[in-house]
Amino acid sequence: MEEKCGKGEIMIRKKRDLSPDAKLRFPDYLGYFFGAGTNIAGYIVSAFLLIYYSNVLYLGLTQVGVVMAISKCFDGVSDILMGRIIDKTKSKYGKARPWYLRMILPLSMCMLFLFWMPPGLSETWKYVYVFITYNLASTVCFTANAIAHSSMIGFMTMDTRSRGIVGVMSMISNTVFTILVTNFFMKICKFFGGGETYTQRGFTLTILVYLVFYAAAAVLAFLLTRERIHNVSDSESRETEDTLTKQEKEKKETVHREAEVPFWTAIRSLFTNKYWILCLVMCLGFYFLMSYASSATVYFAQYVMEDISLQGTLASVLYIVLLVGIILALPVMTKIGKRNTMAIGLAISAVGWFLPQITLEKTIVIAASAIVGIGFGFIAAPAGSFLQDTLTYGTWKSGVTAIGMGNAAFSFVNKLSSALGTIILGFVLDAGKFDASQEVYHVQGEKKMRLLQPQQMMAESRHVVDEAYAGDIIGVFDPGIFSIGDTICAPGKKFAFEGIPTFAPEHFARVRQIDTMKRKQFVKGINQIAQEGAIQIFQEFNTGMEEIIVGVVGVLQFDVLKYRLENEYNVEIRLENLPYEYIRWIANKEQVDVAKISGTSDMKKVTDLKGNPLLLFVNAWSVGMVEDRNPDLVLTEFSK
Repeated sequence: MEEKCGKGEIMIRKKRDLSPDAKLRFPDYLGYFFGAGTNIAGYIVSAFLLIYYSNVLYLGLTQVGVVMAISKCFDGVSDILMGRIIDKTKSKYGKARPWYLRMILPLSMCMLFLFWMPPGLSETWKYVYVFITYNLASTVCFTANAIAHSSMIGFMTMDTRSRGIVGVMSMISNTVFTILVTNFFMKICKFFGGGETYTQRGFTLTILVYLVFYAAAAVLAFLLTRERIHNVSDSESRETEDTLTKQEKEKKETVHREAEVPFWTAIRSLFTNKYWILCLVMCLGFYFLMSYASSATVYFAQYVMEDISLQGTLASVLYIVLLVGIILALPVMTKIGKRNTMAIGLAISAVGWFLPQITLEKTIVIAASAIVGIGFGFIAAPAGSFLQDTLTYGTWKSGVTAIGMGNAAFSFVNKLSSALGTIILGFVLDAGKFDASQEVYHVQGEKKMRLLQPQQMMAESRHVVDEAYAGDIIGVFDPGIFSIGDTICAPGKKFAFEGIPTFAPEHFARVRQIDTMKRKQFVKGINQIAQEGAIQIFQEFNTGMEEIIVGVVGVLQFDVLKYRLENEYNVEIRLENLPYEYIRWIANKEQVDVAKISGTSDMKKVTDLKGNPLLLFVNAWSVGMVEDRNPDLVLTEFSK
């Protein structure tokens, strides 16, 4: 059959059936597949925008989360407005279909601005910029693209079977394009970043790569799909009024009745519908967990599993198995009902979330991601139809039709729950934030203090920072009170990390200063060097700093000690080697009276810098003899 394609051009092919109830053909399904792929920009933002803000721009995640949550409020309103715009669209290509092409340029520009920030902005203007660019991208561009795509199914055909197949194609597309993003995004960033994962250049070039995929998907969706419902003229509609089925007439009357329902009456009917509220709560949890999991996966892989490549594996497993879960849920749903199927999905997901709390073994973590995917599939499969069932029940119960309002409210709340997942993640990540303006508590010194001029270091570069987050390395000036293994924390949340194990010294020497007039410099210098971990110093039991014993692992450390005291503190010393080779800390010092320990002739009682009692021995035989003579004494080779 001949079909005109342009000026003077003729193509020989089978003409596509454009009647409203036509069964869709392969090009339509393929076009809708690529149409779902146009949401690839949204997948990128959901999974990687937060880590871009934290690891490239160093923004506060709590503030960013709040910005996103506020933006989602606007997003809910924009859904309704965009739906209205599509209904009002007049084009030879249809109502929703043209928006595939119309959004290519604005969405691409917004994505580039979203993942780029002008240099030199103040702290306040950084968050203003985030607010503007995020709203332009999410509230305007993503909404226009997503609403247009979701509306296409209503314009393509009225055939029920074809619509079902289109829904499956959409789910397959979402899985494929999500994997394309989650499995390769960070790898491409690292490639363009010259081996570094978190660079502005890497993110910018990666975004450009994915925008090519987006543009190609949008063009193919436009070329391959067709709208059929709008091709029916008003006169044709009147002529076919008598041919409408009973169900179609009831649907038409329902739409007409809904348009006449006052706004607050419709709202009241929704919130008196217990099943709609139940469905709302269950889906709130689902979208919250999906958003949280999507944004947190990259942090989990980077900082918990210490393998950034694992992020792609976890995300791919999650979404592939989610599709499997949807298939498995279909027969279950017919036997036990939609509500019970969703409840089972939540329970399965909970198991998957709990497993990494038991062990972080790699195979178990991947298995946990698969279990979560199965659970999410059991939730996703009945969610859409369950919602429509609750709205039908509401119409029967109250006599008020609020189908459109119910769907719009549901969409708005779900977007808000997605934002809540992001903001909660921001709060969690910010829980370990370091703020240079706040007081800290030095646990070992038992005193409050401020850390002056904290500096972040990367190779040879360093700069003063006001904030730092988990995973960052910063340096602080030591006022002479810090030792290796000390803990600083918030004054109101006191705790102490377990100390770092100290290797037992094997060589000991008594230190004597030559010039006794430089006692102050001597004490300051030897304490500083000991705090740095270069040496360990001990004092005679129940004496002060008059006589100091130095312990080292290697004899060259004695030379380092002499050199630093002479050159940094202008103090000369004399070292007297001691015969001791073994040292033991007293583990149960609270239960033992050190003064009454029965020892050998070659045993010496000393204390370390922290006042802990220790015993020095010439040989191993003496250690065993002291333990035999003092059965209640517990000795250990290492200190923490």
